Amino acid sequence: MYGFVPGSTTLIVDDSGDYKAIDLATGNTSTIPALNAPEAADLQQLLPLGGDRGYVGWLATQDGAGLVVVISDGHVRQIYAEDPNPSGGIQRVCLSPNGQYVAVAKLPRDAATNPDSSGFANRTEFVDTTTGRTEQHVAGSHVDWCN
Repeated sequence: MYGFVPGSTTLIVDDSGDYKAIDLATGNTSTIPALNAPEAADLQQLLPLGGDRGYVGWLATQDGAGLVVVISDGHVRQIYAEDPNPSGGIQRVCLSPNGQYVAVAKLPRDAATNPDSSGFANRTEFVDTTTGRTEQHVAGSHVDWCN
């Protein structure tokens, strides 16, 4: 289960490798087109952009790096890749209410073993889902529209 589409009753689930959107208010189920994700990448999160614009996916690669992609008409377009710097990694991603931006919250990779890590502060980067440009970044990893 990947979670609800923000502000709706639609739930995104993985059904034995097929991704489905289930509207819990009506009971209608629709299949999300095949993702054609890069090899050795594991889907962590899948968020619909709204309308017929496709989806945003957060993928983790075998080496532990994170990618954020836009999936539309069965095509995958990378819009964000983690900096290879081993000090920080993606904690979570979420879409702005209008689907224009994806917030990429990052935290120190060693936060679990060293909560006082000062080498890399929590930060959130805002990436335009159309252009893939990082428009802004802020300190912290709590974004109001994600809740």
